[in-house]
Amino acid sequence: MKLLKIIIIIIISVVYLDTIMGQVRTTWIGGTPGRESDWFCAKNWSKNQVPNEFSIVVIPDVSTSTFVYPVIKKGEAIVQNVEIILGAKLSIDKSGVLVIIEQMGQLDTMDVANCGKIIRFWNK
Repeated sequence: MKLLKIIIIIIISVVYLDTIMGQVRTTWIGGTPGRESDWFCAKNWSKNQVPNEFSIVVIPDVSTSTFVYPVIKKGEAIVQNVEIILGAKLSIDKSGVLVIIEQMGQLDTMDVANCGKIIRFWNK
């Protein structure tokens, strides 16, 4: 019986690892009427909340769906990680800032347009 409880705890831990670790994967959807490309609009994200310092952000190629990529027009967006999928883009206007705490994959600056400012905190 004790072994069964341990196995159940391990399974639950693995299934909810992102929640336990505090990291949440959120994917760009875009297209909210009136705020189609607004990074700071919660409805533009798969989790229906604006990414924060615990978020692993995925920006997919939306060339066949909403056709709208995220733009950080002004203000500071802080995230754990950003993954820009092949064919996707991210725009940061001159008064916008993207702070990345721990980049786990490649961040190709060719995918980032109108580069305002990107602040990185990982060792590379």
